[in-house]
Amino acid sequence: MKKKTLYNIFFVLSKTWKYERPIILIIFLQVISGVLVPLISIYLPSTMLNSYDWFVDKHLNVLNLTNMIT
Repeated sequence: MKKKTLYNIFFVLSKTWKYERPIILIIFLQVISGVLVPLISIYLPSTMLNSYDWFVDKHLNVLNLTNMIT
């Protein structure tokens, strides 16, 4: 049964590719964006917080050094 299902999927994709290539390309782009958007939404906030921490630490160290000198 599994071979028949895979064969049917391959058959439909090959016929769709032959006659309707833009549909396959749109589906492919939707799959890629469906994977990338959640990954970016996980990665971006942590990156922003890390860069903010780095920025604050760097500038606080400079302020502490200037306070120690004066």
